[in-house]
Amino acid sequence: DVPQHQAHATGIDDETLRREHPRLLYLAMPPYGEHGPLVDRPASPQLLHAASGVTEGQETYSGDPACVVLPLGAYGTSLLAAVALAAGLRARMRWGIGQMLEVSGLAGSLALQLGSQIATHDIPVRAKQPSSRGGRGNSPPYRMYAGSDGRFFYLGCATTDFYIKMMTAIGRQDLLADERL
Repeated sequence: DVPQHQAHATGIDDETLRREHPRLLYLAMPPYGEHGPLVDRPASPQLLHAASGVTEGQETYSGDPACVVLPLGAYGTSLLAAVALAAGLRARMRWGIGQMLEVSGLAGSLALQLGSQIATHDIPVRAKQPSSRGGRGNSPPYRMYAGSDGRFFYLGCATTDFYIKMMTAIGRQDLLADERL
């Protein structure tokens, strides 16, 4: 899980690998790509969903953004990766050399939404009815919240350790014993 721009120090950079194994075909799946202004940005499925618009596209009946539980961006990235690997294998068969391939998580998240860009004016809009579960998620330490500025943020404390650290950071250790949370 080492980004290519940091891999040279470990000896697993593209130049070293291809020199020692010229037919090697391998795939990098960096969250935001290997180049550009987002390359060192923190990443998680939820952040990629937000950056690509997946979260906005999943709004609730009230208009608030929804908690996207499934790693939808990872599904799109996996599909692009399969196509890239198939093309890489074909190229290696034809020219006898391997290559490094790259599919970013952001590209996968964006690609997954291409269907929504196709004209859908003939598709009836579903009536907006309240959801019994709401859109923010059922688990308080792992869901969407509205901040004091009115913007939504995603809180993801998937482990007990993260949850304890979060409660400590916000000064609410008293809630650690609350069974509802």
